[in-house]
Amino acid sequence: MFLLATLGHAQTNSVTATLRDAKSGEPMAFTNCVLLHTDSTFAYGTTTSDRGVMRFAMVDTGEYLLRISTIGYETYWQRLNVPPDTALGVIEIFQSSTTLQTVSVTAQRPLYSADGEKTFYHVEDDPSVQTGTMADALQNAPGVEVDPEGNITLRGSKNVTIWLNDRPSNLSEEALKQYIKTLPASSVKRIEVLNNPSARYGSESGAIINIITDQKVTLNHLLSVGLNASTTPYLQPWLSYVWSNEKVSITAWANGNFIRFDTKYHNNQRLYDSIGRLSTENTYDNREEQLNNQGMAGVHVTWQIDDATSLQAWGGGFGGYNTQESHYDIARQEYLFNPGDYSYHANYITRLPWGGAFGGLYLRHQLDTLGQQISFSINSNYNNQRQERDRERIYTVMSQYDMHYLRNRYMRSWWTNFDLDYTKPFGKNTTMEAGTSLVLGRNPEEGLWDTLDFATGQYLRDANRSCTERIRDNELNAYLTLQQKVGRLTLKGGARVYRKWKQAYFTDLPAETTQYDVDKAFWDWIPSLHASYST
Repeated sequence: MFLLATLGHAQTNSVTATLRDAKSGEPMAFTNCVLLHTDSTFAYGTTTSDRGVMRFAMVDTGEYLLRISTIGYETYWQRLNVPPDTALGVIEIFQSSTTLQTVSVTAQRPLYSADGEKTFYHVEDDPSVQTGTMADALQNAPGVEVDPEGNITLRGSKNVTIWLNDRPSNLSEEALKQYIKTLPASSVKRIEVLNNPSARYGSESGAIINIITDQKVTLNHLLSVGLNASTTPYLQPWLSYVWSNEKVSITAWANGNFIRFDTKYHNNQRLYDSIGRLSTENTYDNREEQLNNQGMAGVHVTWQIDDATSLQAWGGGFGGYNTQESHYDIARQEYLFNPGDYSYHANYITRLPWGGAFGGLYLRHQLDTLGQQISFSINSNYNNQRQERDRERIYTVMSQYDMHYLRNRYMRSWWTNFDLDYTKPFGKNTTMEAGTSLVLGRNPEEGLWDTLDFATGQYLRDANRSCTERIRDNELNAYLTLQQKVGRLTLKGGARVYRKWKQAYFTDLPAETTQYDVDKAFWDWIPSLHASYST
């Protein structure tokens, strides 16, 4: 074991370099650095320190492409063989030759800054992304990568939760991808990256990328239309429309996904016993068709009621219909053990229609000019789907083994959460945050299993496999954080306390299965501590 550990350690390396501006010689801080495999797939990601130091730890031996990118500079590429290319020394990055005409920029602050657990990217101060989408802005955030499919990673990790305006987005994964790819970057004020969120956010969700979109803009109309397609075949149309003035901003968007898979499979197999006699002979032929059709539409409204109060409201719906058909022709002959012809034909058909809706609102009020504010939000989501499975297996000779069953599952779920948050600064260097949240969730599900009686041609209900379950997840939590600045040092500590209730009841089952019922209540808490130093 020690030998294997030593060998495993010997196969990893650290790749380091220092990035500097080729013209001024200044260090390149918070610059995105990515190691790609030779087929251009992602391998490792990092960002430089405030001194421009790039470091990849625990890099496997192999050949890579190094890509360095940041706004205002040309993308740097270098092919590496690791080892020996581990200490790359100083890499000079050249400014981009792109010239922006008729654009006047007044520098008020750096594009990147850090405070407490947050790293900020001030999108509104970056003219290079104003004509792009939110996905383009995210690419410039420290450590963030967005691939062509819309998947978001932070320093190579997929454990990232997207928040919109200090609240979880509450969108499905596909809907969130389309929303990010269609919303214009000009509606984004800043992007906050939290690698290790404090108790204010809760630590169960991993890293957080918080997108603040409530910047004030003048009258604006923007229509975006797009279509992604491939030979799978796969079609993904989307559109969005933004209308805004100094008080109101309205974003309407819609997208669809249409995918089809057709596969065929053939296999021959022979099995022999220990002395070389043919025991079993199998031939498999399989055809499968899969259709996935889904769509989603929504609207998001921001209203700046006055200088101190703003209101956001959003809502939408989604739905789809997925089908999968599999047809098998299996020729199976047993020669030694229970000899006979066990050939059969099988059909498996699954249908999954589903739909739902979501909505919510967020009210924020500024209590004074020093930063004291209170906010309230409510989010709700409803999902209803039905899964139908029709399966049969018909034997060529052994008809006593024939089977045909129908299985239907009806799944409905909804959840609603209420949040109240309060921020109170005590002077310029001390800030307190406090809040509470109530979460109510219901997940009723009904499963019906019917088996065909070939003698009578009637379907019979299988009582041992049919049941109804009702699941409840309720939660009440509260948090308190305190941030203190001492010169350039910022300290932030806090804790979040949970009270959770979980209940699950099963009905229509035999009496001996009642032990599966659950009724539990328990406490949980998450402490947090952050420290940052600004140079």
